[in-house]
Amino acid sequence: MNFNIAKIVQIGQNKGVEPLRLPNLEEIDTAYEDGKAAVVALLMKLAADWASAFQKQQAVIIDQQETITSLEERVKALEDQLAKNSRNSGKPPSSDGLKKPRTRSLRKPSGRKSGGQPGHEGHTLKMTATPDEVQVHRARRCQHCDEDLAQVIAQEHERRQVFDLPPVQVVVTEHQAEIKECPRCGQQNKAEFPSGVSQPVQYGAMIKAQMVLCWLLSSSIGFQIKFLGIFA
Repeated sequence: MNFNIAKIVQIGQNKGVEPLRLPNLEEIDTAYEDGKAAVVALLMKLAADWASAFQKQQAVIIDQQETITSLEERVKALEDQLAKNSRNSGKPPSSDGLKKPRTRSLRKPSGRKSGGQPGHEGHTLKMTATPDEVQVHRARRCQHCDEDLAQVIAQEHERRQVFDLPPVQVVVTEHQAEIKECPRCGQQNKAEFPSGVSQPVQYGAMIKAQMVLCWLLSSSIGFQIKFLGIFA
């Protein structure tokens, strides 16, 4: 059997397999000084360690191969399930979700171009006269002669507006339950925490609701597979 020492030494990095310890220079020198029998014993022990490590490595490989095969079967089943719709299976049309089969339009060509027609009033995003924040970007130097413009008053401003949502900030609330000793009988008394506050550190109801909402919005099976790291 051909052993690759470099690979066997790395076995310790795999789960459930201890790293192989090679003899150091002192142990090799000692065996050499003690004679042929000591050298043979050292080599026999090393060979036995290599064989044991190789067997453990083979077990890990077999286990990983079984896991890969199981995941491949699971992915195949999910892909088959994802490919089903109301046209090629007994599923109702309401289960097609966002990936509904394309249907042919019964409308006849009108000869007009797609999009808004002449005279149609648009509904595009319009500027507001009262923005929440104004950022002025200074023209500091002349683009032609490199003259300093820091003290020159601006004649006018070209305006552009960006509509966006403010960043979400997590608010941490610490609950402190009072502990008091009764002056009469010496009993230790602790106040009750609010309902739902059961752990030293936990997520609140709002964050849990956001997590559920995100999961529902990403309910596509293909997205869930990628999210869980199956394709990573």
